Amino acid sequence: MNKFMPTNPTIQMVCDYIKNNQMSFDNPVQRGLVWDKAEKSLLIHSILIGIPIQPIYANRIKFIYDVIDGQQRCTTFHEFINGGFALIGVPDINLENGEVININGCKYDQLPNLLQSQLLTYTIILYYAENLSQKEVQEIYIRLNNGKPLSPVETIKAQTLDVVKINKLSEHKLFDLIMNKKSRNASSDIGFVQQSYMVLFSETFCLRKSNIIQVMKTINITDDQIELLNELFNLYYQIFILLKKNVSHKKPYNLLKKKIHFVSLIPVLKYGLENGIDYHTTTNWIINFFSPINETTINVDYNDNLSSSTNSSKSVQARINAAQKDFEEFIVSKGDIQLTI
Repeated sequence: MNKFMPTNPTIQMVCDYIKNNQMSFDNPVQRGLVWDKAEKSLLIHSILIGIPIQPIYANRIKFIYDVIDGQQRCTTFHEFINGGFALIGVPDINLENGEVININGCKYDQLPNLLQSQLLTYTIILYYAENLSQKEVQEIYIRLNNGKPLSPVETIKAQTLDVVKINKLSEHKLFDLIMNKKSRNASSDIGFVQQSYMVLFSETFCLRKSNIIQVMKTINITDDQIELLNELFNLYYQIFILLKKNVSHKKPYNLLKKKIHFVSLIPVLKYGLENGIDYHTTTNWIINFFSPINETTINVDYNDNLSSSTNSSKSVQARINAAQKDFEEFIVSKGDIQLTI
């Protein structure tokens, strides 16, 4: 592994790096922008009162800093300097002349000139190595975040062998439709992709974090698998569009957006795809499946496996089997479709 070297850019220099595309945040290990205004404000306030902040770590490729750890800090600098938010919830500032000022509600250009200058000239520590491999980047990310409260999805993503392909699948327009920006920034879409892969292609249906990590650390996702997942996400997209159009379908629409149901039903969608079932028919089945007022679905076996050990192999397999059986019975009841059993 290449040795990390320190450099000491000012915040003005970091903002220039971002403006001139000399600093990027595209590495697949990165999570989205998840800090709220209070967290951003506290960082700016810390700098203004002289509290040191943590170093930034980056992989430098062709003179571009690909940030491994420090995305939230760097983007906060850039956003604030460019008037992106006003400070909230921070203590008063004691100026050198003894004056005490309240900076809450202030954007960058509303700060006293002294504080503006202090912010721009503040130096940070930026450690960088040259041309690290993706595997090395993931190892460094895990070590840097050891002890930090990463979400289960972020922990798994950091250890995924084919993380670039998983990330690409998570960019499908389906997830823009069924998730808000906050959920996407928190990598919730990655969790949907990982678990969809597990129920379609892994030898076990267990969706516990430890098992997903073991699978994701070793798998090489094939082009055929990517193609199938994209087809199924396209199908889901069409189904969600149909459900969203009718207010009476609010229950199935909202339930299907939950990962437990989304993932449990994706093998059913695959089965329908293989049997030439059109998405209108599949949508009608989903509406019927989630139709009860006092129960989650019309299927007792499916419902019985929602309450405990929901990620165990036994529960996941039971939900999939129950849903597929119900789907088959619904299709056969139409009387005009021959299924491949």
